[in-house]
Amino acid sequence: ERNAVSPSAGEGGARAEPENLARALGLGASVRSPGGARDSPSRLGPADLAVQPTSNDSLPNALVEAAAMERPIVASNIEGIPEIVAHGETGLLVEPWDLEGQASSVATLLADEPRRAEAGRRGRTRVLERFDFDGNMRKWVDNLEIVQAELNAWPTAAVTQGLQRPEPLPVLFLMSEMRTGGEESELRILAESLDRRKFRLLAASVNPVAEPSPAAEKLSQLGMPVDEGCHALPDLPRKVEYLRDFIRTNGVRICVACQDTAVAHAVFEGIPPQECRLIEHGGIVAEAGRIPKDRTARYVGVSPAITAAAAGRMREASHALTIPSMVDTERYRWLDRTQLRGRLGLPVDDCVITFVGRLDPKKRIEQIIQAAGAILPSHDKVRFLIVGPPDAYAPDYAQRLHAWSAQLRQTGRLTFTGARDEIPEILTASDILVLPSVGEGMSHVINEAGAAGLAVVS
Repeated sequence: ERNAVSPSAGEGGARAEPENLARALGLGASVRSPGGARDSPSRLGPADLAVQPTSNDSLPNALVEAAAMERPIVASNIEGIPEIVAHGETGLLVEPWDLEGQASSVATLLADEPRRAEAGRRGRTRVLERFDFDGNMRKWVDNLEIVQAELNAWPTAAVTQGLQRPEPLPVLFLMSEMRTGGEESELRILAESLDRRKFRLLAASVNPVAEPSPAAEKLSQLGMPVDEGCHALPDLPRKVEYLRDFIRTNGVRICVACQDTAVAHAVFEGIPPQECRLIEHGGIVAEAGRIPKDRTARYVGVSPAITAAAAGRMREASHALTIPSMVDTERYRWLDRTQLRGRLGLPVDDCVITFVGRLDPKKRIEQIIQAAGAILPSHDKVRFLIVGPPDAYAPDYAQRLHAWSAQLRQTGRLTFTGARDEIPEILTASDILVLPSVGEGMSHVINEAGAAGLAVVS
């Protein structure tokens, strides 16, 4: 005789229903509902197989216990159950309400003892890898210690009439350089959105760059001052020492390192974790695995691929998080496309194809020029906009782009606008965004194009 047991069978208002249904179907003593058991071993010990045909569950602990006892499982393919049951390896998954599938799966495993035994062994291994108590307790302790450190960073405030708001927590955003790009856009959104009653925001840029960028001025206007003291220092050791002094002088408790974080890692070699915590903000897969992570409390990647590249180097993979590039959609909500066309000097009926970004060789803007050369002669109502400043590290590239496009620019249907501040307005007035780049993380401008309702070729 083989026994299939529902590991969650216990007490409840519907306890008698299985036995009543069994009698109605003429199954008699073949089905029992013995009620609650004190522990999982006594409930699951006599079983050959565990079944869970639920239609609404998340990550049922009873199935974790069944797998830990080497019981193969037939369960519904919903929510977190596939984390416990690997279909065909540790048991079988069936769609909810599929009665025939449930019956067939149970019969298949009950009829094959070697397969049941192997599935049980694999199930226990899977559970120990993913749900081991000691391992998960370590994760809880690590997270609690990090939170405790963050709480300890709040200065103790004197109590006035029983209640006083704590001082804002100083947070430093450390940029390798302040340019025109996605990281700067993220900083602007954070400067606009984070509650200043809770956070005092500072920024610092490590290296000067010979490129027009309004980013530092914008952040200062938003009450997020940008320190440029590193710019005049001649070498990395002096920049590192300057930044350590800056962190201590300003009482910084959290440092968010953006772009290339090698400088931040060097800075934190001399700062104990109880004094300040380091968060890395990563935008490119190649950078995620390049810098050591032993001083990183949290890693924030803008895409799952970036987060996955960093997770393997973290002491706890769960400390690597994904927070996608943000766009303030309110800036696009009330823009009128027809009015914007008139303001920007664009014909209302034309199809406007737009590129936004630095004139950087990796973005392959020459392909846009080649496409314009192929499209414009046979399409009267199409025009191209190339929006963005030259790249300070490749000024010759911008010059070559202008030379290649000279004949098209004379027609007035391909325009280089240079650096522009009103990107939401330009995108809303456009029809298509193009980005033929060969090197990106999670492109901020593609998210902005989505907020503006544009189609994208990328």
